[in-house]
Amino acid sequence: MLIDNDLTLDLILKQDIAIVINEVSTDLLEALKKNIRLIVYNPFKPSKNGYERQGEEGGFLGSWDKTNVDIAGREISSLITNDPDNGGTSMGYLPEDFIHGSVVNDVISDVRQVLAEIINEGKSGSYFDFAPEPHWWKSPRMFWEATEELISNGWLMED
Repeated sequence: MLIDNDLTLDLILKQDIAIVINEVSTDLLEALKKNIRLIVYNPFKPSKNGYERQGEEGGFLGSWDKTNVDIAGREISSLITNDPDNGGTSMGYLPEDFIHGSVVNDVISDVRQVLAEIINEGKSGSYFDFAPEPHWWKSPRMFWEATEELISNGWLMED
């Protein structure tokens, strides 16, 4: 393609940058999900009498996605999002079984919108403190910081 004016150059550059942004956001989403598996899911298993983790199919892991690349003027972006109603993988909610919520003293709570913060910062309450130690659900499981550290350490520059 012949570049014979500024508008053509601008269009070509935006298209190429959009491809790169899409690839980077896809890689970042996969790195984030890997950290969720390693830091949130793998180290601790729910009790045998507890719930089954739902992972990508209705669980916390499946609530993460990325937006399509958006070009608005000189800004080109793609966002990593956490949405409990993410497309076809809506996060399960069974408060009576303590899946992403609870029913305590006839009060129903739905924590799906704040689950990332609860997990990352260890903000779960003491309702299950009668269970044997360790109370892993009350410990910070810093999946987001681990992902930020990858970026800070030049992960995007690796082959």
